[in-house]
Amino acid sequence: MENKGASQIGFVMSFVIFILFLVFMYSAIQPVLKTQASKQSLLDFLRLSLLDNFYAEDLTITTIYYKGDSSNPVKDCIQDEVGGTSLDGIITDENKDNLIIKDEEENIIDYDFQGGSNNFQMDLDSFDLRDSTDDAIFKIYYSDEITSATSSLSGCKEINIDDVVDVGSLVEEQNQIIESKIFSLIGLYESGGLKTTLGISEENDFVFAFEFANGTKIEPANVVIPDTNIYATTFPVQYLDVDANLKIGYLTIKVW
Repeated sequence: MENKGASQIGFVMSFVIFILFLVFMYSAIQPVLKTQASKQSLLDFLRLSLLDNFYAEDLTITTIYYKGDSSNPVKDCIQDEVGGTSLDGIITDENKDNLIIKDEEENIIDYDFQGGSNNFQMDLDSFDLRDSTDDAIFKIYYSDEITSATSSLSGCKEINIDDVVDVGSLVEEQNQIIESKIFSLIGLYESGGLKTTLGISEENDFVFAFEFANGTKIEPANVVIPDTNIYATTFPVQYLDVDANLKIGYLTIKVW
């Protein structure tokens, strides 16, 4: 009976020690688990917030159709006084420096304004449409974040744009990320304003970097990152580059 009693006491003691060990381990790792959860929440928050700030708030993409007609062929380019035409409100004096015009093969079409701020000219010679009877599709990209490079065109045939152009869909692409906004947010981070804008608390800190499709990587300068307790994530992001081409880049976020 003594051995049986001693065995039971030993079992109880072993069980108590095991429970105490579990309590100790939980007490030791609970702050770590809590910190990990907190940092993961911060990473998730920054992922959504940074992407939201990369969006172009006013981006529109308008499709226009060139109607080939042998009875009214174009020359090097077409020109028309914008106002009361198919392009009225799409190409204006206010937005003329924030446009990119592309053909259906994603080639950039040169354009210019001559003889008045609203006298629009679009180059067609470079894309084999001179004296053409073929139909063609063009897209006009507009955003305040776009900086266009207009060209000086000459020799245009002055015709009514309504005779050769139909306006198709106008799509607001406010959820499209645009390259220049990424650079702007880097600048806001370096000025110290981004953390305040996003409402990040003083006990947390972060940094982000963006790698473009061509391998170029941008990130804030002079950021001191600690050697330990860094939590990070990297994921692909689709964006419009300076020529309105859709590209895939990679956003990396680090928090500590």
